[in-house]
Amino acid sequence: MMSTNPKNSDLLRSLGVPLLFCAIGICLLLLVVTRSPEREPVRTDYRHVPPEWIGYRQTAVFDFPIEGRTTSFAVQNDSTFIVGTAEPPGLYFFDDTGTLLRKVDLHEEPRAIACGTPNTIFTDKIMIAHPHHIAVHSAEGNWEASWQLPDDKSDIRSLVATPEYLFAADTGNRSVHRWSLDGNLDLTFGENFVVYAAPITMTFSPKSSLLYVVNPGKHRIEVFTQEGLYQPELSFGEPSASLSGFAGCCNPIGLAVLDDGRILTVEKAVSRVKIFKIDGQLDSVVAGYDILEDTPQKPNQRYFAVSVLSEGAIVVFDFDSAVLRIFESLSQ
Repeated sequence: MMSTNPKNSDLLRSLGVPLLFCAIGICLLLLVVTRSPEREPVRTDYRHVPPEWIGYRQTAVFDFPIEGRTTSFAVQNDSTFIVGTAEPPGLYFFDDTGTLLRKVDLHEEPRAIACGTPNTIFTDKIMIAHPHHIAVHSAEGNWEASWQLPDDKSDIRSLVATPEYLFAADTGNRSVHRWSLDGNLDLTFGENFVVYAAPITMTFSPKSSLLYVVNPGKHRIEVFTQEGLYQPELSFGEPSASLSGFAGCCNPIGLAVLDDGRILTVEKAVSRVKIFKIDGQLDSVVAGYDILEDTPQKPNQRYFAVSVLSEGAIVVFDFDSAVLRIFESLSQ
């Protein structure tokens, strides 16, 4: 029968714990090394868009000379691009050749801009969300009226004008507000949005009369009627690095709608613009990381806005580089 020396047992017990921690440390080190960016190509695969999915080509690029931090963007009457800035607060108006038309000074940061059209509330007006109110301006940018926001938590980062209402996506209160023509806030809905590091944005489809609203923390586009009724069967999106999913944190960050009702999305970090069918299936890709990230400012952290011109061209504005790009369909 074997006997155990008490001194040897004590030695083994005293060495056992340090040896265990050393073994765990070595395993963790090997895990980090084997999962480093150089050894794990899957970390960048989501940036590649197969050529067969690309349905657009870039036809124009403008580098806007802007002073201050860009905060908001809108297209006015198809031929004028409006950029809002903070520090100092103002509006820059550019024509469709990238030439500066005028600059309008403001008293507060413009966090969101919406331009009225002949078929929407406040035809030919400009609506601007400021930290504490929404202002109505003339087409030239002159102030005309103001509406107070619900409370001090309000942070409006997206405005949408429809034939009867003005809708505001409130990132601070994680909800959507509706104002009528007389400035009355008559409805708030969608109070279950998840917000981490990106704002709630939205768009309106004249074809279906529905609102498409980004629930950023859920990587989802949620659909509502103008009465605030949620339409789960029309909502879509999931957190995924696949081409049809929304990767990273809090994507997509911007929406627009095409005349036929298809939905345009833009993502940050992944930096890609995609088109989805009304049923939520991926239709095509407008632009990917290789085009949208070709300037050195803040790589992988860029924010964009998207818009659609009347003839179907797609506008993408890069907030961090103040670069505007226009894309046209390959079928045109």
